[in-house]
Amino acid sequence: MGSSPRAAVLSVLLAGTMFPRHRSLCLQNGRGGSPALPAAGRAGKGFFPAQAREEDADRVLSYRKKPQGVLTPSQRRALRELWPHYGISAGYSDTITAESLRHVFGRSESEDRYTIMEIGFGTGEATARNAYLRPDIDILAVEVHKPGLASLLKRVEANAIPNVRLIRSDAITLLADRMKGRLLDEIWILFPDPWSDASRNNRRLVRPFFLSTISKRLRVGGLLRVASDCVEYIDHTDRTVKAWNEDPGNDDIHQGRNKWEPLQKDFRDEAKEVPSHRAVTVYESKALNSGGAVWERVYRLL
Repeated sequence: MGSSPRAAVLSVLLAGTMFPRHRSLCLQNGRGGSPALPAAGRAGKGFFPAQAREEDADRVLSYRKKPQGVLTPSQRRALRELWPHYGISAGYSDTITAESLRHVFGRSESEDRYTIMEIGFGTGEATARNAYLRPDIDILAVEVHKPGLASLLKRVEANAIPNVRLIRSDAITLLADRMKGRLLDEIWILFPDPWSDASRNNRRLVRPFFLSTISKRLRVGGLLRVASDCVEYIDHTDRTVKAWNEDPGNDDIHQGRNKWEPLQKDFRDEAKEVPSHRAVTVYESKALNSGGAVWERVYRLL
């Protein structure tokens, strides 16, 4: 018996440009070796990322400035031809609002769509599958590296996926400076760089300033989801959220708002199986296939 049309479409979603082979997550200093200078190139409107202010400890970059390498002809075509249709500008003069999101997704004012932001989607394989399997949601996919952006653009075009839009930006700069209002129902951080070197722990995305920032962008009751195959990163996340909730100097907590409730029923600890609630990511698959485990945390904004 031949495969179903839906299975055939899902197989196409797995195709596309892949990043270099995954390295050890916890034992080395994060992913991908030493940071490098960004590759030079010609900027198109709304395409090059809004940069964080590195001198500000709250805004230190949580990703590595990798060399972008030589893009393939199909990647260049995707960035040139598809970005105007699926990309969202997040430059210094741009402000992303509920109204602008309805416009870029082609929604009417009466449509109140469930919106998920995924930060650092890598190749976009899992992002495309999640969007395809959940046509009732909208996904804002945030990434800084061009090969991954091109890969997801190609998947979106090839499978006519209408509910994904891409943003090239530093996540903290985007959330703090380029967005206005409570626009999101969930924020996903799936298998981020763990920055395991003690001298670089400050680069981890989950930090007090990040929690404060996303509490202004998530709707009340919105979710923060963090997954990693590095238990050290999950321990760091637990400690950071707990410290936020218990900080005596936190005015938000004293005023009864912006507290994070751990949803322990949705926690995964040392899981060996693929998740049932979302598509498995590339890094997650590599960890599980090599005999590793996965941890996942979900927190609700009160």
